Amino acid sequence: MTLTRTVILGNWEVPPVRPEQFPVVPHAQAARAIGHPEAPSLLRLAREGLQVVDPVEAHLLLEEAARRLSWRDPSGAALAFYPSLQELMRAGVPPFVLRPLKLRLAQFLETYLALLDERGSLDEAQVFGRASPRPRPILLWGYPLLPPSELEFLERLAAQGSEVYLPWGKEPAFTRTQAIAHWFQQRGWQVIQGPAWSPPKPVEVLSFS
Repeated sequence: MTLTRTVILGNWEVPPVRPEQFPVVPHAQAARAIGHPEAPSLLRLAREGLQVVDPVEAHLLLEEAARRLSWRDPSGAALAFYPSLQELMRAGVPPFVLRPLKLRLAQFLETYLALLDERGSLDEAQVFGRASPRPRPILLWGYPLLPPSELEFLERLAAQGSEVYLPWGKEPAFTRTQAIAHWFQQRGWQVIQGPAWSPPKPVEVLSFS
């Protein structure tokens, strides 16, 4: 039998995990539901072998970056800029791309990345882009959506025989799921469409008066 990599849309039951598959789930509740309490998340797998700063360390490094730039209120700058920096790091945007339009943001990102490099560490937002996973047949279940950085990591992680279960329905909320399925299909995955989710019918209230 030829093994393929498969995306299953709209299967709302807890799937069985074949002996050769490695289950991957977003949280402990999903791990218990699938019968593998120790099943890791994508993030946990991506962090394997990497030195990642925790939130407190990240904040201290951001403050130091602001001080190196001679900014007032380093703590305030760390809090204000960090969400934008994380989005840029997840997308892999280098600082020089920002320089023509957002010089301060580019300088802050460049300085923060330099501080991380000095420590030999990564920010959590960099993890999926830097991880080099060992390919294996996985069963991924419980993820409502997969951001681009996680998709790219999953593509490197999932060997032949892998299955990815995603929710699907005809409601507008599932538009992103269809785009994700198309992304997988372009990379050679088989996509199987199961029953769509439908909103529950309103309960009819009977009046006996």
